[in-house]
Amino acid sequence: MVNRVYRVLEVFTDLVYLNVLWLVTCLPVVTIAPATVAMFGVVRGWIRGKDVPTTREFFSQFRENFGLSLAVGLVWAVLGTVLAADF
Repeated sequence: MVNRVYRVLEVFTDLVYLNVLWLVTCLPVVTIAPATVAMFGVVRGWIRGKDVPTTREFFSQFRENFGLSLAVGLVWAVLGTVLAADF
């Protein structure tokens, strides 16, 4: 019973810490897409059962996917702006 409680608390604190990392890297609004890709990369590692260090994996994914995710995020932002203006 105690191990289950500790495991739930560990998962909860990991998620809160990942959320804080995501918020900090989203402060410059332009980097929302790369931060989201990095967050999903860390969660994908957790789902696959890997014991990934959260901070190192987050910033590794952030740097690795920065260019492509920034381009895709800007395309989505332009499309959203066009749709909102058309509405």
